Amino acid sequence: VETFEIIVSGTRKMLELARRKNARFILLSSVEVYGTPDSDEPISEELVGAIDCMNVRSGYPLGKKGAEFLTHAYSKEYGCDVRIARISAIQGLYQSYEELRIFNEIARCIIENKNLVMKSDGKSKKSIVYTLDAVSGVLTALFKGKSGEAYNVTNPQTFLSMKDMAEYLFKTFNPKVS
Repeated sequence: VETFEIIVSGTRKMLELARRKNARFILLSSVEVYGTPDSDEPISEELVGAIDCMNVRSGYPLGKKGAEFLTHAYSKEYGCDVRIARISAIQGLYQSYEELRIFNEIARCIIENKNLVMKSDGKSKKSIVYTLDAVSGVLTALFKGKSGEAYNVTNPQTFLSMKDMAEYLFKTFNPKVS
């Protein structure tokens, strides 16, 4: 509840401030607004996506979807100069070694010579983006994007299942682990 409310109400407050000050605004959203598409192709901005509103975990992506709606609506209804950057999973600089995300667990397995224990079938697919590329993508959307539009900030060449990504990285960097 709090996650959803903070995302939507915080975005609205920032949009109102941008409107009063006649300032350009960029919403940092997430590719989670697409839900979990069943596709072998990287996600494009045209995909609407479906999110299960009866799953409590959906508060984050639904909050982002609501924030995107408000941002787009402020552009159309009030003429505000706004953009939306949908950022995928960021990897790279300043990642905590202990972080629990799958990418970090794969790296720890490579470094520590231990096998990965997956808690799912590993079939979910996503793209990642390097830290500095994410910053570059956000700035590009802000300064070169069109008002009211949404832009994916990702690297479609990294679109892999988590299982395939782990196998590729193990094979490349430490074939002793699996």
